Amino acid sequence: MPLKLSRRRLGALLAAAVATLALAWYLWTGRGLAPAEMLAHLPAADSPLLFIDVGVLRQAGILDLIAGSKAAEESEYTAFVARSGFDYRRDLDAVMASFQGGQTFLIARGRFDWRRLEAYAREQGGSCERSFCRLPAATPGRRLSFFALRRDTLAFASSPNEWAAEQMRGASRAGPRFALPSEPAWLILPGATLRMSDAYPAGTRLFAKALENAERVTLAAGRDGGRLRLRMEAATHSEEDAVILRAQLEKVTEVMTKFISRLDQKPNPADLSGVLTGGTFRREGRRVVGTWPVPREFLEALSKGDS
Repeated sequence: MPLKLSRRRLGALLAAAVATLALAWYLWTGRGLAPAEMLAHLPAADSPLLFIDVGVLRQAGILDLIAGSKAAEESEYTAFVARSGFDYRRDLDAVMASFQGGQTFLIARGRFDWRRLEAYAREQGGSCERSFCRLPAATPGRRLSFFALRRDTLAFASSPNEWAAEQMRGASRAGPRFALPSEPAWLILPGATLRMSDAYPAGTRLFAKALENAERVTLAAGRDGGRLRLRMEAATHSEEDAVILRAQLEKVTEVMTKFISRLDQKPNPADLSGVLTGGTFRREGRRVVGTWPVPREFLEALSKGDS
């Protein structure tokens, strides 16, 4: 017996279907992209990867410390805020960036005034077509490009290629090749980058030298009780390599502490000496895990440009 529906019943079913689809769309677009979803939009490459959950740092009162007040004093930054209406300290929630051979690809989640951003791009000598914007960068030979990946998500690229941001429209279906840290701020460095120890800041080069044979190193910052903690996880090629690496890192820490002692000084909590000499290390199979407590004095000095 064929099922018969009255016009009223059919209308009610259609209305329910539309409402369900609208709710599903709202839940999807209203939910911010998770780190793994942000990573899926970045071009695949074995390159340094940075993630910062700005919202968490803002709520914890850490953002003001690491951002500092000097950024607000820069005329170029002030002009950008005034013309585009975007202030990362207020409007940015999370950002993930990949640094690939002189190119930077970035996915940022937050609150954007897309019309003002497009107007800013045009003011800087750029152009916007179908919400895709291109403009010259401050560095000669480079171009900036960006578009709205979602209403709360910006896809941005800095590259010699003015269409570079287009590479982030689609999302890879393959999941991350490694576990992403749970901390609100982290940096993942591949082995090739670790072999550039001379490029690292003074005071960290001995650690970078010890780590240069690792497959991958993850640095993550998060809370440990009432203070900030820096965690390192180094993936090595074998358990034997991990044993050697742990011993090297402990030796570097010991040498640094003794050197400071010979100068009749103590590690200063306001600079790197106060952080790096407080490291402890352990081995877990082929991984070496290190932790360093980060004094608040160090963050405060960093915000003032003293560290």
